[in-house]
Amino acid sequence: MKNKKIVCFGNSVGIRIRPASEQGKSYGDLFNSNDAFTFDNYCFSGNMIGSVSRNTDLILQKHADIIILQFGVVELSSRSTSRRLYNYLNYAPRKSRLGYIIQSIGLFLESKLRRVLVYLRFKSSWYRSSRFLSEYERTVKSLDLNSSAQIICVGVNQPSMRVEQNLPGTRKRIQSIHSEMERICAKYESSHYVSVLDLVPELIPDGIHYSVEGHNEIYKRILNLIKS
Repeated sequence: MKNKKIVCFGNSVGIRIRPASEQGKSYGDLFNSNDAFTFDNYCFSGNMIGSVSRNTDLILQKHADIIILQFGVVELSSRSTSRRLYNYLNYAPRKSRLGYIIQSIGLFLESKLRRVLVYLRFKSSWYRSSRFLSEYERTVKSLDLNSSAQIICVGVNQPSMRVEQNLPGTRKRIQSIHSEMERICAKYESSHYVSVLDLVPELIPDGIHYSVEGHNEIYKRILNLIKS
């Protein structure tokens, strides 16, 4: 029997395990350990729905049987800087000693003044909720129309109070979109929604990423959808 091919597109929630020192498997690793599936993970840190919403061919060309989407927390968290400045401070190559000094000082100041900077930016996120939902639906709709794959939409983990203290406004914004994400998935026959609202803090120890047990739980929920 041919293995079912799964592809996953999203952010670091789909790959990281917390605490980082803990040994274990992500839910993608668990699927790869299951002889019935192959799992290709295209999640990466900082990835946003805009990377695929305007060009779903990036997903369709993988010719998968099951497509997992795991987006939301990057787009909707309150931010202390613009996206461009964030990328410069965190990812731009440090080509000179002066550049290294500027980036190092910038990262230090951002870490110390993060909460204040968030308020100075009026607790804004990189995407408005309406934009995120619009691009999310565009993606699901395109995949539903152009693919025979089963589409599985994983909800956005509820940030902890630790995250809220550093990025005020994040919890309220993310709480407001769960029902809308579920509504979008319900509109399309091939899509299914995985709710994460009931996950206890032990499964999301840093308020964003799963523990080993958290990945096990998401694996079970996705597997149940695939079998249903």
